[in-house]
Amino acid sequence: MKYTRIYGDSDGETHFEDVEEETQKTETSPSSFSNLTKPKLSSECFLASLPPAYTDDFHPPPKRFMFTILKGELETTVCDGEVRRLGLADVALIDDLDSKGHHNTVVSQSDCQFLFVVLAE
Repeated sequence: MKYTRIYGDSDGETHFEDVEEETQKTETSPSSFSNLTKPKLSSECFLASLPPAYTDDFHPPPKRFMFTILKGELETTVCDGEVRRLGLADVALIDDLDSKGHHNTVVSQSDCQFLFVVLAE
């Protein structure tokens, strides 16, 4: 399974990384199998929404988390100038705690809705 990772390097600059995590066929019930990644411990889970045209300044996240977009589109910019557009069902790992951070803009005409999972430390 693929997702986008935002991380900070030793100079505090942020970058994108494409991650492909291995899956393993796992029996989830007596007659059902799913391809699952290795579990990640989490401490919180919540839904969030940002309005159309929302924009923010460069910032590091308060905690390490993963999110998926449930509705709308978001453009995220990292320190090296790269911009990525994330949309419906895209998944991202926000892993740039000790950095200059990243910048977000909602580019959809509707709210951008998210499911956030805070990863345990």
